[in-house]
Amino acid sequence: MMVDMARRLSVLLALALALAVPAPALAASPVTFPGPPTVVDVWPTRVTLTWQPPNTTPLVTYYRIYRVSGGQETFVNASYGTSIMLALLTPDTQYTYFVETGDQTSNGVRSPALTFRTPRAPAETAPPTTPGAFRATSVEANRATLAWSPSTDNFGIAAYNVYRTRQDGRVESAGGTITETQWTRERLLPDFDYRYHIVAQDHSGNVSAPSPPVTFRTPPHPLTTCAARSTATTITLSNTGVGLDVYTIRFTLAPGQTFTLSFDLAWHQVGNEVVLWYEGWAGGLGRGTRTFQIITSGPAAPPTAIRLNGQPCAPL
Repeated sequence: MMVDMARRLSVLLALALALAVPAPALAASPVTFPGPPTVVDVWPTRVTLTWQPPNTTPLVTYYRIYRVSGGQETFVNASYGTSIMLALLTPDTQYTYFVETGDQTSNGVRSPALTFRTPRAPAETAPPTTPGAFRATSVEANRATLAWSPSTDNFGIAAYNVYRTRQDGRVESAGGTITETQWTRERLLPDFDYRYHIVAQDHSGNVSAPSPPVTFRTPPHPLTTCAARSTATTITLSNTGVGLDVYTIRFTLAPGQTFTLSFDLAWHQVGNEVVLWYEGWAGGLGRGTRTFQIITSGPAAPPTAIRLNGQPCAPL
């Protein structure tokens, strides 16, 4: 009797120990892409690269796109979706691209590479028609949206190129390559004059005549507040509002006075009105007080009607 009881207890103890031992963990499946990217909407100078997301939860929402050439990998762009347009390509040229995940949970997982060749460009010299109805549809303190009617071409439009004419008359590319019929420019200067025009380009490189220009002045920055004082050689300005990434300082000179130099900022004068501006990347104008050195010719009078980002400054 005692022997049977001991045997039963031994069996129960062994069973309990077996149940207490955790089952071996299943190895997690490595994160992989289902396959290489593919190209759609293929033209001699642009394609759209698309891909299927990798097998991970949550889904990847950020990707980096790389080009491989001569054994070197070059970052091209980033995408928050599963497609991206590749523009400014060369006709009849072989390209290799791959996609890499950028999310924190699956950072650095790469797709297989895709190699493709762009088609030949048609041999023709007829330019596209000029884009029509070029206009600003929305203008805010730090951004503006431009729109236009599409151009036509016997072999299709490759892209639109937007150009800006600066205050000194220099013309520069403003928007890169655009395939839609509208474009939004961010990081504009408040209370500042802008002038743009646009041209269309076909797949053979032929360019249309430029559109008539569109001009506008951005409105004042709504969150800017300031105080200022001035002498004939300085403007001392206190930014009492938010920190500013880009900014303008506008003021009025005395009759017969000419502005000749700012040691800190770019500048432009029209009549008696001068605007100074900063649109770089090395810093902005934080909260606090700063003195700007200026040089003028003519009467030795201090600037008046000082505005920061279009907002009048109180006396300092």
